[in-house]
Amino acid sequence: MDGLFISKPSDQLSEAKLQAGDIILFEGEAGDTLNWLIMHLSNSKYTHSALVYEDGILADAALSGLNIHHFSQKESGRPACVMRLNGITDSEPLITNAATLVNKKLPYDKPGLILAGLLLLQKKFPLHRKAQKWASLLLQHAAKEISAAFAKGKHPVTCSQFVSSVYTMTGGDYALYFKNADILSSSDKDGLIHKCQKLLGTKIPTNLAYGIEVSSSLDEILSQLKDALNDTESVEEPVLPETVNAVKRFSCSLTRTLNSEDAIHKLAKGEELFITPGDLRQHCINLQFICDVHIVRDNAIA
Repeated sequence: MDGLFISKPSDQLSEAKLQAGDIILFEGEAGDTLNWLIMHLSNSKYTHSALVYEDGILADAALSGLNIHHFSQKESGRPACVMRLNGITDSEPLITNAATLVNKKLPYDKPGLILAGLLLLQKKFPLHRKAQKWASLLLQHAAKEISAAFAKGKHPVTCSQFVSSVYTMTGGDYALYFKNADILSSSDKDGLIHKCQKLLGTKIPTNLAYGIEVSSSLDEILSQLKDALNDTESVEEPVLPETVNAVKRFSCSLTRTLNSEDAIHKLAKGEELFITPGDLRQHCINLQFICDVHIVRDNAIA
């Protein structure tokens, strides 16, 4: 398979062991605050996922949108692992559906940004004032990116949503099954979106009173949010009106629903949206771990 050179650190992995339809899960990159946020909230070291397409090519949602790339193994490559669906020998239906999604050229303007927003809605985190301030600004930033994508006639998608959608579209024996996935089961319903659901119907002020410019850069928002989530001393507060407004805006943008109450209810039930790379590694009961690898993704194939 031309262009595919993958190995374990101490043991060459035969190309024949990698199959079309295999899932590659990439570990978070050191020093990347967005990667840290995803790892922190999902309790996993994996932050990105891709699908082996064919002949040394992978398909994934990256900066340029859903696309296909040659990939290779190098010692300096990004650490990753390979997962494979149990009992499947014919990958053609998976690749056909992957091609359908790739050909739509769906955008993915900022790696992990939408996933980070979804995690903030579902995962429990300290709701002190500083954490709520910067979480709200991240949700607003993500909502702006989502609206811009839709304005171009495109539908934003996360990396793990793309991978899981390929298997869902194929259906039957190709369906993925999850057990004890933190986000999918969320039995305690203690995440931010569920707290906001309880406040629906109450009058929420529309003005922001945090004293922080909404024009803050994404890098600043992520840095401040990381500090806030590591703050274990500040006192938690009830969900603030400004936080509810940010959740409403994000939910409306992602679901393309004008009514904010309907948008929050719809998003709270959208299970496939909340599948993370960590879930694919830890909680999918019919995916088998194959090996660890180091991957370099080359430029997108025109």
